[in-house]
Amino acid sequence: MAKYCETTHEHPFPWTHLAESLFRRYPNPFATHVLSEDTLYREVLPDVLVNVRKYVPLIEESTIDPKTKQIITYTRNGSETCLAFREAWIESSFYGFRSAIKNYGLKRFKQNCLKATEGFNYVLKMRANLREIGDRMKAGVAVNTNE
Repeated sequence: MAKYCETTHEHPFPWTHLAESLFRRYPNPFATHVLSEDTLYREVLPDVLVNVRKYVPLIEESTIDPKTKQIITYTRNGSETCLAFREAWIESSFYGFRSAIKNYGLKRFKQNCLKATEGFNYVLKMRANLREIGDRMKAGVAVNTNE
């Protein structure tokens, strides 16, 4: 279950200063861990600016409305993991064995999903290892290929 948090802050500056400075917040001495930010998407809708940025591993979506003088910012995790969804519909028209066949098919599907995930994670790990070895070689660092 996700956790939710909401805060409200009062800034002693005109709204126009906030709107102009929102995209120039970093670097600053109170967030020394943030060196820069990447804009993934920006769009000007009728009278509203929508901006999507990524601060690893967070994603921030900001909407600036100059008419209502509102700035709304949503921040969420930008996880380094990915979810894969697999679905199966198992049917049988074999009268008398329908339930057993569907249960067996479902059991096999689950087993095969586990194997497929393990296999894919193996391939991803091998690619990551090769990438790391390549990076080390480019940097002139000794590489132990027996790892």
